[in-house]
Amino acid sequence: MGRRTQAFLAGCGLAVLLLAAGPAVEARAAADPVDATVSLQFYNPQVAPGRQFDLDVFGHLKSGTLDTFRTLVHLPKGMTLVPNADRNCKATSANQREIACTPGEPGATIQVADDVPVGTELTITASADIGDAVDSHPEDNTARQVVLVKPGADWSVKWTGPTTPVQPGSTPVTTKLVVTNHGAEAGVPYIITSGPSDYPAQMELYGKQDKSCGTATEGHGLMCNPKTSVPPGGSITFTFRFTVFPAALGKEQRREARVTSDRAPSEQDINDNSTALVVHVSDKAAQPTAKPTISAPSPGPGGTTPATPPGDQLADTGAADTGPALLAAGAVAAVGGGLLLATRGRRRSRSH
Repeated sequence: MGRRTQAFLAGCGLAVLLLAAGPAVEARAAADPVDATVSLQFYNPQVAPGRQFDLDVFGHLKSGTLDTFRTLVHLPKGMTLVPNADRNCKATSANQREIACTPGEPGATIQVADDVPVGTELTITASADIGDAVDSHPEDNTARQVVLVKPGADWSVKWTGPTTPVQPGSTPVTTKLVVTNHGAEAGVPYIITSGPSDYPAQMELYGKQDKSCGTATEGHGLMCNPKTSVPPGGSITFTFRFTVFPAALGKEQRREARVTSDRAPSEQDINDNSTALVVHVSDKAAQPTAKPTISAPSPGPGGTTPATPPGDQLADTGAADTGPALLAAGAVAAVGGGLLLATRGRRRSRSH
């Protein structure tokens, strides 16, 4: 068989394979139509003017295949994208209001302008970019998220403790952590404290804590979540006690705390959301207090110890009444004098 004949037969075989594969490809395309869905998510969608918030952008291709699939997001006037190389959403316009998000770790950080009037509702829209393909269920190809621009609760936190150096020992150190709401709305704060980072132990939490507090998974600090909201102008106080160990002698003990909430973007001022507790530990161990010793009274004449009359004790606030003691002393002196005179009389009678 010549080379031309072989080439002709090979070409015929390839054509047959292509003709056979064509219906299979069409059948697969018919069986897996393109079906894309997009959604936007912003929990508690309220933000204060000038603040930022995280917007979750989800794009999912439920069926079919596409060379390129993106979610296109449009931001209204008053909002712009905060560029972040670690996010999957990138700006496609100079004004940072048109965004394209690829599948992957969802999210975009959005900045709200300072001059957006309080009470304004801004609407963010999103749509699936599937190119020339036809979606079998186009009703879920778009999404929208309405955001209310309005300040909410505004928190500050202060943690105070002893103002003078403390001594290590069994007596716990008492501290107070106060969280105050300076905002225009009620809210529920979350408080997170740092834990000990020293070894051997120098200062650790003592006793039971507030029921709303539990041990944080990281750093062995505390995480407190009150069950009731704090009204505007109100505050909530937590009492934390610590044991100070001898290893802390002469060292400064420091614990940090910060406050946030489930509506963090609505907080107008976040510069006072953290605080630090500083406890100074004395550089010398406490010396034991010497107990005073009480001497026994000297024996009186005749070898007897005079009894102490009632009331002849020093009170906590000063000296006791000394009148009875003076009378007793006079009586003892008189008796002693009488005995002395009698003895001298007997000696004189013997000499005569």
